[in-house]
Amino acid sequence: MAHVDDCLVVGTDDEVKEVKTFLATKFKIKDMGNISIFTGLLIERERTKRTIQVSQAHYAKQIIKAYSMQNCNPVLTPMETKDIVQNTVTCT
Repeated sequence: MAHVDDCLVVGTDDEVKEVKTFLATKFKIKDMGNISIFTGLLIERERTKRTIQVSQAHYAKQIIKAYSMQNCNPVLTPMETKDIVQNTVTCT
């Protein structure tokens, strides 16, 4: 027995229907409808413009919340740009 949590089928309407019909003959499946979030990716579709936008904004917000960083101040660079980082190794 296997449990698959996420599966995404893409193609023309006829292709998707054919694949889903085949999978339903072999496995118990549940059609969740149009996709919006898949494995942490936010997927936005504009059918009239025939565009798809994929981003990790949703996942990033979850990580920020999980580590209680919602009130942190964002910066363009994580450290001073003029700092010199040196690697010093002491061998004994």
